[in-house]
Amino acid sequence: KSPFTVNVIDPKKCIASGSGLTEATVNQPASFKVHTSNAGQGILMVEITGPNGNNIPANVREDSRDDYVCTYTPSQKGNHSIAILWGDRPISSPFKVVAKIPADPSKCSAHNIPTGRLRAGKEVTFLVNTEGAGDGEVEASGQGVSLPQKCSTRPIDSSSFEVAFTPFEV
Repeated sequence: KSPFTVNVIDPKKCIASGSGLTEATVNQPASFKVHTSNAGQGILMVEITGPNGNNIPANVREDSRDDYVCTYTPSQKGNHSIAILWGDRPISSPFKVVAKIPADPSKCSAHNIPTGRLRAGKEVTFLVNTEGAGDGEVEASGQGVSLPQKCSTRPIDSSSFEVAFTPFEV
């Protein structure tokens, strides 16, 4: 019988899950969980690196035996890297997360909106400017006299979109 104790760990048996490993919003908390029950005894460490190589603080708390909740708040838009270590060894990481700026539709503006009577069958276009509105998709819909009106959007540049529709009833 040996007087030595050996602790065997297997970080690959840790399971990380949650939306904070795939998406995040600037200045809003993001979180994920790590389950470690089959990985042996170890210490969980989380290292998050921001787009400029800066370290992002991570709050790691034990939720229950062998389960941890990790929370972080990105302060910059862009690519973040999350390294999760169990006993100084990486689990299946690093995880890559793109932090986005929350969308604010109130910052969008429409221009060149047609006025007056429209003609059925003649395409109508106008522009939407999204500069300063954050990250998101531009979608448009309309309402004809009695039925919904299909609209299409086409990007012009990173913050300008053309919206087009062809009225079928006027």
